[in-house]
Amino acid sequence: MNESLETFRHWFWVSLVMFLFYVWLLFLKTRRPQTWLRYNSAEAAIWSRLGLPRGLVESARRFGASRLSTVCLWMLVVAFALLAFLNAGAYVYFKARIPPHRQPIHLNPAPAGRPKPATGSGGVPKTPP
Repeated sequence: MNESLETFRHWFWVSLVMFLFYVWLLFLKTRRPQTWLRYNSAEAAIWSRLGLPRGLVESARRFGASRLSTVCLWMLVVAFALLAFLNAGAYVYFKARIPPHRQPIHLNPAPAGRPKPATGSGGVPKTPP
């Protein structure tokens, strides 16, 4: 397979996984707000224990609870869905137009030299009968 086609396929899977992750976060935020707020508070506590400034932690916690974060999650869901769709489309489009990359076959000749004598048990060379 061609390296360009492999790249399209790779980025399709990355985009699809990120799309599913952000759909899951959006589901939590919109359909299970208590769970979202509990996770948001736990994250703020972890960042505080790690030594981040309290003002930064609180502003991040407030942003996670705001309507703007829901809009940002929607934008991320749409962006990664679009990326997955475009990578899948590019893969299908270019699959028929880019010829497969064929590796040349290299046959290496056997090295010239004397063959080694056959050995018996204990590494002693065998003598012909």
